[in-house]
Amino acid sequence: MKKLSIMFSFLILLMASFFTTNLTTAQAANLSYTVSADHPDNQIDSNISYYDLKVKPGDSQKLTFHINNTDSKEHKYLISINRAGTNMNGVVDYSKHGADADPSVKADIEKMVPEPKTVTVPADTNKAESFELNVPKKEFSGIALGGVQIKLLDSAQNPTNKKGVTINNQYAYVIGLQLQENSEKIKSNIKLNYAKTKQINYQNYIVANLQNDQPMIINKIKADAKVTKEGSSETVYKLEKDGLDMAPNSNFDLPVSTNNTPLKSGNYTLHLKLSTSEKTWNFTKNFTITTTKAKQMNKTAVGETNTKENWPMLAVVAFLILIIAALLAIIIKSKNKK
Repeated sequence: MKKLSIMFSFLILLMASFFTTNLTTAQAANLSYTVSADHPDNQIDSNISYYDLKVKPGDSQKLTFHINNTDSKEHKYLISINRAGTNMNGVVDYSKHGADADPSVKADIEKMVPEPKTVTVPADTNKAESFELNVPKKEFSGIALGGVQIKLLDSAQNPTNKKGVTINNQYAYVIGLQLQENSEKIKSNIKLNYAKTKQINYQNYIVANLQNDQPMIINKIKADAKVTKEGSSETVYKLEKDGLDMAPNSNFDLPVSTNNTPLKSGNYTLHLKLSTSEKTWNFTKNFTITTTKAKQMNKTAVGETNTKENWPMLAVVAFLILIIAALLAIIIKSKNKK
């Protein structure tokens, strides 16, 4: 009985190992620097830490900020002034320089400022840096939004690339840069450009490309999405998410998860409702998943529930279950004899 119990425990542990996921933990470093902005005379709100500037067409001005290196050794920093965008999580993102501008952009911050540069700050030094802001001569409405990103270049950067996992320890501060020429009221608007399949981090999604084509931030958007077969009311995939934000004149792909199920070819319809406290938008968009596309994406996706592809694993699990059942039967029979 003791031997049987040991064998039983060993098999339970062996079976559990098939369902264990390796987790990689990245511990954030203590940043050894801070940044701060000097507010110019045309700062609208002096109580906020970022640049919030009232500008005029054709204006030029120098903006200054400080990098305070509190470490005992010197460091290099990459300074880039980036146009604000929206990432797939519905968060305003200031981290990308040189990304394609949305077609609706009229006042592009990246065209008003110098190209990125690298600076060195000695140990225990507070160094002032500045850049020239050149406002276009053509007047613009609403706001132009971006950010001054100061990225530590010589930190420990050990990228780990695995299927579905990418870790790259890079650290940065961002000082917001918001420009406006007048207080004209802008009405919010969102467009649905397209719906299609897309693979993100080796997972399959149906994405809806949403566009904020107005020079204003849209906050706290609630999204209710469902995907059906074309002409059917039965939901195949769905998404409910709130708290989404969109940067001015930006677009992003809102992902609807396929829940690790293989894609099937056919004609589909995306039904999408977006709402804020002030306005609601309703969209429908038809799209097609071809047989070739479905096979290609299913082949490269990780973690999909696909019986054909997972039959070796299922066979091993079934075998272990049979052994455990047999051992249980022997144990019960032995107890009955006693």
